[in-house]
Amino acid sequence: MKPDSTLGRHLHTFFHEYLTTQRNVSPHTVLAYRNALKLLLRFAMKRLGKGVEGLVFEDLAVDTVLGFLDHLEHERGNTVATRNARLDGIDRSTPEGRRDYALVAFAYQTGARVQEIIALRACDLQLDVLSQVRIWGKGRKERIVPLWPKTAALLRAWIEERKVDPRGTATIFVNLRGRPLSRWGVRYILKKHARGAAAACPTIAGKRVHPHVIRHTMAVHALESGVDTSAIRDLLGHESVETTWRYTRLRMEMKRKAIEACAPSRAADEPSVPIWRRDPDLLARLEAIGRRRDYVESHAP
Repeated sequence: MKPDSTLGRHLHTFFHEYLTTQRNVSPHTVLAYRNALKLLLRFAMKRLGKGVEGLVFEDLAVDTVLGFLDHLEHERGNTVATRNARLDGIDRSTPEGRRDYALVAFAYQTGARVQEIIALRACDLQLDVLSQVRIWGKGRKERIVPLWPKTAALLRAWIEERKVDPRGTATIFVNLRGRPLSRWGVRYILKKHARGAAAACPTIAGKRVHPHVIRHTMAVHALESGVDTSAIRDLLGHESVETTWRYTRLRMEMKRKAIEACAPSRAADEPSVPIWRRDPDLLARLEAIGRRRDYVESHAP
């Protein structure tokens, strides 16, 4: 079989050329594709009775992919809507779950600091035609952030469930005793749901999930969507645009680290052999992408 027909070559091109160069995706997206491909390869190996080194691109035909989706839905317990993502959702059948879901949605959409989240009051929200929130940042500086319709709907439903006067000063996010959440309370909520998600996505288990990670993620996603750094600065309440520019530099460094992690080290005098010929173990190479410590946690602004 010619080397050019091997699956390894196609995967190498997909990760190193398409995702990184053409799509310019984030390291988190790279890891998401890696997790999906690991499951697909293991399913194909079992279905076809081949070792991973024997798989070729043609083995991942329509019938294999459809069988894989059916496997995710019926054997792994993923719903049709979430079988490709494979992440556990927050149980919204309870008041606690509905609070947590609204909190995470608000934190991601606004990029608010944890202190800004726990200080949010009903009177800071405008949830009618032009939904927005007034956030009080460091030094009591005020900024207005528009809200997505879905985020506004979640907050509106939560306020109505708690029978809170929308014009009053009641705190939005409270604990089971009705008192405002603490910083540690928010951290506990995020860690709890991260543990649940880790059952379906094991790479989450080794990561420190905390409020600033959500703030950072929102900033990086905004950059990837083409939002101007000055707009992101105003949205996050940064004092200086230089703080926002750190996200741009960090995003590129994270991407470089994630891609470097897939490639085995090579001595200076070793022949320049394509990666798919040097290491035939595709699963090992895919797993290597997630071995580095999450770069976000120690370098986030």
